Amino acid sequence: MKLHLPPERLLHKTRRRTCERRRRQHGQTIVLFAMSVIVLLGLSALVIDMSWYWINTLRVQRAADAAALAGVVYLPAQASQGVAASQSEASRNGYTNNVAGAQVTAHQDQNMATQMDVTVSAPVQTFFMRIFGINSLTATRVGEAQFQLPVPMGSPLNIFGMPTAQDLHGNPLNFWGAIQGTNTSKENGDPYATKVMRVDDAGVTNPQYIAPSTGDPGAYNYGIEVAPGTGAITVSLYDPEFCARQSQYNDTGEIGNLYPGGGGEAINTTFTLYAPSSTPYNYADDTQLTQATYPGYDRSTRIGNPSACTSPYAHWDYGLRDYVGNWVTYYTINDPTPGIYRLNVGTSLVGNATNEFAIRAVATSGTQPQVYGLGAMSIYANMNSGTTNLYLAQIDATSAGKTAEIRLFDPGDAQGNASMQVMIPTATGYTPAQYRYYDAGVNGNLRPTPSGLTTSPLVTTYNGNRYYNGHWVVLDAVIPPDYTAPQNGWWQIKYTYSGGPAHDRTTWQVNIIGNPVHLVVP
Repeated sequence: MKLHLPPERLLHKTRRRTCERRRRQHGQTIVLFAMSVIVLLGLSALVIDMSWYWINTLRVQRAADAAALAGVVYLPAQASQGVAASQSEASRNGYTNNVAGAQVTAHQDQNMATQMDVTVSAPVQTFFMRIFGINSLTATRVGEAQFQLPVPMGSPLNIFGMPTAQDLHGNPLNFWGAIQGTNTSKENGDPYATKVMRVDDAGVTNPQYIAPSTGDPGAYNYGIEVAPGTGAITVSLYDPEFCARQSQYNDTGEIGNLYPGGGGEAINTTFTLYAPSSTPYNYADDTQLTQATYPGYDRSTRIGNPSACTSPYAHWDYGLRDYVGNWVTYYTINDPTPGIYRLNVGTSLVGNATNEFAIRAVATSGTQPQVYGLGAMSIYANMNSGTTNLYLAQIDATSAGKTAEIRLFDPGDAQGNASMQVMIPTATGYTPAQYRYYDAGVNGNLRPTPSGLTTSPLVTTYNGNRYYNGHWVVLDAVIPPDYTAPQNGWWQIKYTYSGGPAHDRTTWQVNIIGNPVHLVVP
């Protein structure tokens, strides 16, 4: 028998069940809400802690980068000083090795001598993650910096500027080191030691003349690079004095100074040696070790006797007998510091002349030093007709993918025809480099539209017509992205002369376009 409840009781029962269901749902909602709050609080705590961790990793990265930049300028020769500088810079940024859990390691990269690698690790304290037993997180970052030193030029040997000295392939160097007097025409090939554009127009000054200054009394610098563990070093100069002679294009080394004619004025030549410095782009703070001035002689008093400088009785009263045609001991470095000793060369007296010389550094033990042009290389090419490969510059693997700016002043003078070609080293020899070129004018400040990319020789003289007489010509050479610096990174200039001997007095510069001190991506 089925009972039928009155409508009012049925409604009451339905309402009661609905209320009970709602109470159960409310209870579930509270539980879910509580759980959600816990999750949200946990996520918030994680976000806050991770944000704090991320902020601190940026601090650690900046400290590692700053430390790498501070230490890399001491490389490649002064690695221990570089490590100390890196550690000190990290400490200045709040991370001292073995203090408050921080770890700072710095070392010279094993594959790249001009790269400093710095690793900084430090604990980062947490806030909310401590609830889960995580009191700190470790932030570790690496900073790597490379230093592009001034590009070595002209010689991978311990001798610079002796025509008969042999390069690494047994070929003669075929050039002298050279510098002109202040009253010599700039267009003769020296843009920095001369005050005038032309001797016959003394009222026109040369804006590129480098006046003597602190740490830089002369126009040109040469590097004597010393490796660790090297014994005492004797620095010698060949024919450091100026003594007027006739030009001899087939010089074998006995006659070292060229007098270009006119004026008859003497010049004195001063050589100043500086100790290695941690600021290779700032000469003002360098420490001078020694200085010597070698005399010049005015040929006007011996006109008609152009060979007097080679006479065993020449200029005894002027003190030149010890210098002419000889290697002269300039200075002995008894306990050499690894690094680059800078030898500055300048001229004094208002002379119209060119002095040619050579530099040699010989160590009693260890690796022989390397002597090269530093910043600019001023030379006198000394050869008959034919072809010669002159060392241009040492470009290391850190420059891969960049551009080498090669600046040549008054290049390729010859009686007949002359051309020059940039040669890039390969694993098996040399091959023509790709480059663009343009005539930058007498002061090197013009920038016309360059040529198209080419590997062909640059013709500098044709049938005696000198295309770049007294001008700068700029070659922008491509350094391939996969360049690994074979042949120890030494690029060359291939000179070709025909129709007569070379009489090329010229000045070269090579720069790698870009910041010399920079970070690299690990």
